[in-house]
Amino acid sequence: MTRAEEAFRYTKTFEDFCSLKVQAMGSGPQGGDTGHGGWAVVSFEDLGSTNINASIEREHSDRANKITIRVGGDAEVAVLADALEWAARRLREGGGSTV
Repeated sequence: MTRAEEAFRYTKTFEDFCSLKVQAMGSGPQGGDTGHGGWAVVSFEDLGSTNINASIEREHSDRANKITIRVGGDAEVAVLADALEWAARRLREGGGSTV
């Protein structure tokens, strides 16, 4: 398996008065733009009472021009912030650590 085909995938659940599951996955650095094979995905799943909404704006193509994620409530803001920080660390590590 080549480096471009290898992928990392991390999943973690963040809980307060709500429960939000986040997954970060990708190929890690591949030395350039998308043509070099680098990719990353971050997904969020409401496991209970997260009050999460998302919208996507498009202009004449299948690519998004804008993605908006909105949560309501103090606990929801806290778990979303924690989840984003966690996902960012995983993507920067490129699969090096599972912490």
